[in-house]
Amino acid sequence: MPQDYIVKGQRYTLPDGLTNEEARAKIDAYLEKQDTETEEPKNESDTYEGFLAEVGEGILSGLINIPTGVVELGAELVDLGADTSYAKEVHETVEEWKKGVGIDPEGTAGAIAEGLVQFGIPGLGAASAVSKISKIGKAATKLSRGQKIGGLGKPVRVSLTKGERWCTSRCSASCFIWTWICFYKSNDS
Repeated sequence: MPQDYIVKGQRYTLPDGLTNEEARAKIDAYLEKQDTETEEPKNESDTYEGFLAEVGEGILSGLINIPTGVVELGAELVDLGADTSYAKEVHETVEEWKKGVGIDPEGTAGAIAEGLVQFGIPGLGAASAVSKISKIGKAATKLSRGQKIGGLGKPVRVSLTKGERWCTSRCSASCFIWTWICFYKSNDS
């Protein structure tokens, strides 16, 4: 028959045959478990560290998330092919590490700083690369038209002979190449 125990004004029913020490240990273990489960989660106002601290944490978190995103993308590709969950493990590991060292940007300032750094730095790098490739393309176009490029001066334009112009306008590329070879061989001797 179950036996009732009263501890701190609460009634606990335990199986019969326990000693008072065993019953007390079971009740204490139950109360400890209840205390850890009912612990209220901290809200933003409890953990907010100030504007500058949160912006700094946002910047650090964004810098950490750049290579993490690249690694997660690779892990996603492996997950896709091998039916694994490496990307989730990478993400959870990094998030646990950041939480452990105290990098937890909260509030609007921290979130905005994190987003700007995480996506802004790679975005600016990509825009710079596109701009440089565009400049190379424009320089190649100018060079092909015989125009001056920056401080390099005007490139030399090769003039074709009358026979070469006739051949390129009426014949195939092989005719042009054959004429070109014959022209140089006749000038060498």
